Amino acid sequence: MRSAGVESVVRRGQSRRPLPPTDPGLGQLHDLLDVDVMAEVLTETLPPGRRVSCLQVRSVAYRPGLACTVAYRASVGAGTYAVVASAESRAGAVESRLSRASVAASRAAGARTIAASPLSYDARVRAVLGWYPLDSALPVLARSGPELRRLVGSESASTVEPETLVYRPGERAVLRIDGQILKAYAAEAAFRAGARGLDAAQIVQPQGSPPMHRVLPDMRVTVQPALAGRPVERERAVEVAPRAGALLRAFHDAEVPDLPTTTPVSSLEAAARSAALVVAVAPSLVGRVRELLIRLRREAPVTTCGVVSHGDFNVSQLLDADDRIVVVDFDEVCRAEPALDVAAYAANVVSGRPRDLEYALQALDAAISGYGHRPRHLRWHLAATLLRRAPSPFRLQKKDWPDRVAEIVAAAEAVLQGA
Repeated sequence: MRSAGVESVVRRGQSRRPLPPTDPGLGQLHDLLDVDVMAEVLTETLPPGRRVSCLQVRSVAYRPGLACTVAYRASVGAGTYAVVASAESRAGAVESRLSRASVAASRAAGARTIAASPLSYDARVRAVLGWYPLDSALPVLARSGPELRRLVGSESASTVEPETLVYRPGERAVLRIDGQILKAYAAEAAFRAGARGLDAAQIVQPQGSPPMHRVLPDMRVTVQPALAGRPVERERAVEVAPRAGALLRAFHDAEVPDLPTTTPVSSLEAAARSAALVVAVAPSLVGRVRELLIRLRREAPVTTCGVVSHGDFNVSQLLDADDRIVVVDFDEVCRAEPALDVAAYAANVVSGRPRDLEYALQALDAAISGYGHRPRHLRWHLAATLLRRAPSPFRLQKKDWPDRVAEIVAAAEAVLQGA
């Protein structure tokens, strides 16, 4: 796989990570996760004289036996760039993926990337390679700063390119331009949920959430004014938990019409999907994960109780705005049991490090103090949410991801046992 001229200039951007088991349907998986191999592959997409000097895996979206999308951060010269490799087992998927990326979008993106071609196919790793901002599922990313300003109705003459805040390849992107937040969605259902979330945020948090500025249905884009404030660090999860709990109580007491419902059954289904990924990448956990699912199914609450729920409530969704905590990103807003949000806040601080569960339980108690009472079925929701989070160390390619995945599974077990 390595050619002598490239290997000598590539230094490891990421120490060797453990690899999941070989996937017969995706034989290239190990190559896609090997930064040395991919640095060589990606260097060959650059103009002559340029090379990838450092490569990091940023995220992995993996469906065992079916597909894998790996997002990287590549250092080229003094700059860093986002690039994505996508592979599928389905016959003809490559041709389909390439044809969906329009020539116009490729040309537009080509003017804003360092790659000689922003979209290509590499036969050795059998993957489509796309340099940001080319993403056939998110065509708005290929538009220049001036084009985006016209799109959102800005009168600024600036030529500065937008700031990318979030990028999930093939799914969603969040950009900031001229004091506005632009969210682009790949799926129509996700776009509708984002628009619904902006409406709900204006009801449940009228002083903290800006009104929806504009919706662009043809492009699956929403636009809203940016909020002033700075993100709350995860290390402050316990400190801000009482205020977060009080905010949750206000949300749960609000009335928002026409929301989808998240039931314990749907939460269990999400946990089961995560469990399937856990056992695929860490098969030594199969017995423990199977027992967790059996217990969760057996103990699942049977309830019709539902309140307005944020749906993805955690410390990363909080802004510290002049000593006032503001909640953002209502894309998952729904009706659900009150315990769903409270459990999600605590589970989010568990990432497989030592004593994470102890810290999470401290955050849980602090959030309950602000919320006013302990919601019913909290233990079940916390365990289910922890199992749902269990694959995250693999998805983020933490250097010790197998140990971290096992620790999160152990945290879910401990919660179900009454820890």
